[in-house]
Amino acid sequence: MEKGIKMVTKSYIIGLPASGKTTFLGALGYSLLSNTVEENVYEIDSIDNLDYIKSLANTWSQCKEMDRTKRNSYVNTKLQLKDKDNNKLELYIPDQSGEEFEYIVNNRSMNNTMYNEIAVCDNIFLFVNPSKISNDLFIKDLAPEYRNVSQEKVSALDNSIMHEQTQYVSILQDVYALRKCRTKIKIVISAWDEYETEMSPSELLKNRLPLLWQYLTANCEIYECEYWGISAQGGDLTNQEEKEKLQGMSNAIERIIVVNDNKQVTHDISILLK
Repeated sequence: MEKGIKMVTKSYIIGLPASGKTTFLGALGYSLLSNTVEENVYEIDSIDNLDYIKSLANTWSQCKEMDRTKRNSYVNTKLQLKDKDNNKLELYIPDQSGEEFEYIVNNRSMNNTMYNEIAVCDNIFLFVNPSKISNDLFIKDLAPEYRNVSQEKVSALDNSIMHEQTQYVSILQDVYALRKCRTKIKIVISAWDEYETEMSPSELLKNRLPLLWQYLTANCEIYECEYWGISAQGGDLTNQEEKEKLQGMSNAIERIIVVNDNKQVTHDISILLK
């Protein structure tokens, strides 16, 4: 890239409840505002909704769990960033609840703001937390009232039994239906610290969420995917011993774990924005 180039990149964050979206924004906000990571790809030029980002960053820095984003709550944050060559990047990242995406799946509709933002965005961050995904359900595990239901009543089955992997596929199908073009998607596997594995992020997705992985790989002509593993908190905050260990770290940024699909590890969470 030539020096001094200004880019406008609009991104959209998608994810079901507890997939790590808001925690990511808190860690990103703290990382950019503190500017303590020498190898950071980007630094702050300016931020819209600065108070909101500061509140998320403050909660993150104290090792507190993020408040759940309420449904119908919508904060579209614009980050104006620059790299060491003074290339400018404007990044639009909305924060909204996972329940909003559940609503889309169950009711087959989305509001105009979401529709318009997704239609024009340059890339999508798809957040997945495998530890929050239900175990695979086999036919033999279905309750009798579902196993014996007549074909005429199949379409009337309650959407609440839809597996999370199927919900993600449904959301991705909606994204393609309204954009009608190839879409760059960054698959972010959150809570990476929970997986003691030699697998890459894409390998873990294939192992833990095979339906979603198969859908993405089978439709590579419409989805251009990057795979990342991220632990934005660095550990399990519900474990008091682990929480105290994280709080005792002299440099909070070192809590962050970012792994690319080549298994390279960094503390620079802003690398996802490239």
